[in-house]
Amino acid sequence: IDILKLDDEEADNPLGPYTGAGTIFGVTGGVMEAAVRSAYYLVTKKDLPDVNFKPARGLEGVKEAEVDFGNGTKIRI
Repeated sequence: IDILKLDDEEADNPLGPYTGAGTIFGVTGGVMEAAVRSAYYLVTKKDLPDVNFKPARGLEGVKEAEVDFGNGTKIRI
């Protein structure tokens, strides 16, 4: 293949579309937040409405939160 004779074309995105999950995983408590979001979706088939779920984040003290799935299911983390 003569690379110099190839037609120009737009580069692809080798990492795929961005979902924001990397941002969540990058903060303290982010893995728990992702787990809560996944559990919520699996139970309700909807995205967690509070996009900034912060009760599990941060380094200070022990974190506790309760998430009401709205269908009689509550989880405590």
